[in-house]
Amino acid sequence: MDAPREPASTSTSGASAAIDEALSAAALALFGLRVEPTIMMERGQQKVFQCAHCGTTVVQSSLAPGKLGACPACGQGKWWQQKLPVSGIHEIDGRG
Repeated sequence: MDAPREPASTSTSGASAAIDEALSAAALALFGLRVEPTIMMERGQQKVFQCAHCGTTVVQSSLAPGKLGACPACGQGKWWQQKLPVSGIHEIDGRG
């Protein structure tokens, strides 16, 4: 009988995170897209929330500090705050 396996680590080193980021950027480039930080992301003035029911993710800036209402996708109203780096995704040629 084999010994139980340890779960894979979810943490990444700085080098590994940089490689993951470069691969993600390369994958986006295949579709003609690039990632660019939003103004609020650069200022650290945005919060990310996920609907507890369906998983829809929304970003709220400090310019609109009100309470979130019903989810636009499913109509439920329970939100979990997340810690995610969210950036704008644009077409490489600037048409978007």
